[in-house]
Amino acid sequence: MAETTEDNTEYNNAVASYTQLKADIAAERAMAAASQEQLNEYLTIINRYDKIIRVEGRKIHHLQVNTITNFSTYKCSVYHNGIYIGTASIVIRNDLDKKDAYTLIINNGTQTFKYDEAGVSPASDSLDNPQVILPLSFTVYDNLGNALADDIIDKCKFSWTVPLEDTMLKVPDSYDWIIQDDYKTVEGEMYLQYTIRDKYDIKKSNNKIKLTVDYKDMNLVAETDFTFVKEGEPGTNGTEFVCKIVPNTQNTGFGYPMILNGNINYTPRQSNKWFNAQLWHNGEKIFDGSSSGNTTEGKTANVKWTILQNKYTTSIYDETSLSVTNNGTFSYSSYKGANSPANIVKVIITYDNIEYYATMPVITATAVSGYGVSLIEDTGFRYAIYSADGRKPQYDNSKPFELKITKVINNITEDISTLTQTNGVNYDWNIRGRIYDPVNRS
Repeated sequence: MAETTEDNTEYNNAVASYTQLKADIAAERAMAAASQEQLNEYLTIINRYDKIIRVEGRKIHHLQVNTITNFSTYKCSVYHNGIYIGTASIVIRNDLDKKDAYTLIINNGTQTFKYDEAGVSPASDSLDNPQVILPLSFTVYDNLGNALADDIIDKCKFSWTVPLEDTMLKVPDSYDWIIQDDYKTVEGEMYLQYTIRDKYDIKKSNNKIKLTVDYKDMNLVAETDFTFVKEGEPGTNGTEFVCKIVPNTQNTGFGYPMILNGNINYTPRQSNKWFNAQLWHNGEKIFDGSSSGNTTEGKTANVKWTILQNKYTTSIYDETSLSVTNNGTFSYSSYKGANSPANIVKVIITYDNIEYYATMPVITATAVSGYGVSLIEDTGFRYAIYSADGRKPQYDNSKPFELKITKVINNITEDISTLTQTNGVNYDWNIRGRIYDPVNRS
């Protein structure tokens, strides 16, 4: 919402004039009877602006919640010297029509943590003004919008669950943690202290904290909405819009997109619609789909899919194992690893007559019956950023590329990646690429 400058000026002037006139009357610099009409005029202005929505700097006055039929989301985007810093939002719900409808809110649960070009944490003590990370707390609202008192919350059973692996979050060891699988849980803590890692790691993407509260035979659940970005990444250096490609699936834990023996390593929601295109505006996702459609801003996002291939001369391109229609229907032809496949998916989103694009590589591999091969998740790097002159790429090389090799032994799939002597697993890495050679490519 834009700032209501004129309304704010008239309101603030009326308040200041009313306050000054009351002070003059008290000091006998003005007559009460003679000033009453002027006081009433000031009060009329104040009361009028006290009943409408006004935006003043970082404050929004008088939300008209009685007009909310279901819920309404209020968002605030912050800029500093013209550079986008982040976006926060709050959802206000009206559940009067629902009996026993309770809402659980995590306070301070929506945060954007922006690391600098060197990957240094915004909360680092080395900075002049480090970001203060506030502890998480929570509030439970009843169906009338009233917050439950602390003495009632104390009688509830509640717990915080934090990921153990692949996360940018850190929590104190002093809590009485219960560890189960890849998560740890602490019970009965009204406030959850946490910090973030000192160095940025794009591969640590498991960053949700879950809160569970049991109240009146109800199980209320809420999750945090944390965003970790780094200065210099696509879309984080002041750009309002970011375009992304994401797997069109509800599966979890599949790692990088990969085709093994012609089959992709997850089940798409729609047949052959392997990927979705996303468009984000000021940190908020406004579009998510495999083909053109409307955004949450009420405008159309036109989506076009291609396979990124270098063109050398007429009809001579890099080889690829993939094909895709403009509306995002993918197909696989054959494995062409020996010819350096250009299996890189590209999407272009045209929005407000401006094109935004993203790319994503798709790993292709073959294996004989009974064997499997895949790239271990969170190894290697996902992209490289080049300088303006096309040299000196920057990328996170903290973890090398690693392969996982499996073999079916006695009807059980075993990881044989490191059993080089027993199973004869040998690795031959080649850096594939091609500069056009008219002799070899004619």
